[in-house]
Amino acid sequence: MRILLITADACKAPAVGYRIRTALERLGHRVSCFNYRAFQLHRFALGRAFIARALLHRAQTVKPDIAFVIKGETLLPATIQALEQQGIHTANWTLDDPFGTDNPANKIAAIADYNTFFSFDSSYIPELRKHNPHSHFLPLAVDPSLYAEQIPFDKRDEKYSVSFYGSHYPNRQQFFQHLADLPLTLVGFRWAEKTRDTPLASRVLPLQLNSDRSMTDLAKVCEFFNKTKINLNVHFTHSVNSPNLRTFEIPATKSFQLCNDLPDLHTMFVPDKELVLYKDIADCRKKIKHYLEHPEERKRIAAAGYRRVIAEHTFDHRMKDALRVILQDMKQTSKK
Repeated sequence: MRILLITADACKAPAVGYRIRTALERLGHRVSCFNYRAFQLHRFALGRAFIARALLHRAQTVKPDIAFVIKGETLLPATIQALEQQGIHTANWTLDDPFGTDNPANKIAAIADYNTFFSFDSSYIPELRKHNPHSHFLPLAVDPSLYAEQIPFDKRDEKYSVSFYGSHYPNRQQFFQHLADLPLTLVGFRWAEKTRDTPLASRVLPLQLNSDRSMTDLAKVCEFFNKTKINLNVHFTHSVNSPNLRTFEIPATKSFQLCNDLPDLHTMFVPDKELVLYKDIADCRKKIKHYLEHPEERKRIAAAGYRRVIAEHTFDHRMKDALRVILQDMKQTSKK
């Protein structure tokens, strides 16, 4: 099939658009990319109008069977409707809260207008189906050609005891403040700025790594996971039932993960065998102490987690599932 992939990036490695594009190509499809945030034009009304015209022109040129939008928060209903009028099946996969509860800028205006709509978190599906009956759960994933082991187990010095890599959010800072007495290391956007004059300030490593834009930074992030005994994963509040990208990226590098407990994790992994889950701060502290003292258990769990993501949680798996659902919806549409 011909697929027009509409993303918030240029589909170049290591961006999310690249991971999706290459997965679709490996499945045998012809993929053209369109960046709806090109030159940051999406920030202005005139820019959004220009982007809409450019997108419709691109669709007329490519003549895709499917227009697959990743997020697309600034694409208006009229644009999606115009794509459908060209005979193109429209689909959306949003990787944030589609209703913009935490961040209004993430709200998807055209939910009802897509022929198929996917959410990364199962908690949003009941409400989404009130707007669009063709709403489905499609969890996140990993590209193991990008996120991969950098240091073999037998050569790791594991210089960091307990680490977190990811952007600063208030809920994360609040959580880590309760762990400030532990050998904790924090890396990511806004941590140095937001933790200044707090007990966490000394825990922030002065590194600015962007694993979505730089292959060099991505390799350093994978190496950081390998050098850490316990990689903590604390989800942002928009992850209610289902995990973030990091949940799959850490084990893809054969690294140990201690993650906050979310309902869907129990169907994706075997807890305590492929990753370890904590219920609250007290449980997290207890498990940190245990696994710092049991390196062989960490190694065994990291290896099992790796096998699970390779077997079930890659972008190839997700795109195969997405296209199966899209084809079903296309058949239903053609019968109307």
